[in-house]
Amino acid sequence: AAQGGGARAMLGPMAMDAGGLMQRAHDVWSTHPGYIGLCKNEAAKAEREGDDAAVRRQLNNIGVPGIAADLLRQYEERQRDKPSLVLTLSLSQSSSGFLLTGTGIDGESLLTLTIEKPEDAKYGAVAKELKKEVGSRVSGMAFKFVLSDGTLLSEAHDD
Repeated sequence: AAQGGGARAMLGPMAMDAGGLMQRAHDVWSTHPGYIGLCKNEAAKAEREGDDAAVRRQLNNIGVPGIAADLLRQYEERQRDKPSLVLTLSLSQSSSGFLLTGTGIDGESLLTLTIEKPEDAKYGAVAKELKKEVGSRVSGMAFKFVLSDGTLLSEAHDD
């Protein structure tokens, strides 16, 4: 269907426009301006929360490759220009489970997150919570987490 075309009918995984042209439904709806706007809004929300993977996932849902690539390039440029805040993570036991503490370069404690069962915790989920917590206090920065031995944590550590 042409961009901005008229009425469409859904036929299972296919869509048919008024002229009888059939396409995969994803190809039709992922190029719709309303859907592109939704993806952009969800990507912006994920960016505010510091969730890089969610930003990339939302932008990749856009079915117009040129628009998706341009928005991804803009996002990556914004990320390159952001100053980084590096937090050293340490785990200690408490009466309510375990506390994960994020310490800044000057030794100041910037966040504490309670983790009930650290053996079940995955870095990807914890990192998302950490970024959300720090992002609510500090804006306009990219967050990086390291262990006390200097290991830089990344998406490769998600599991």
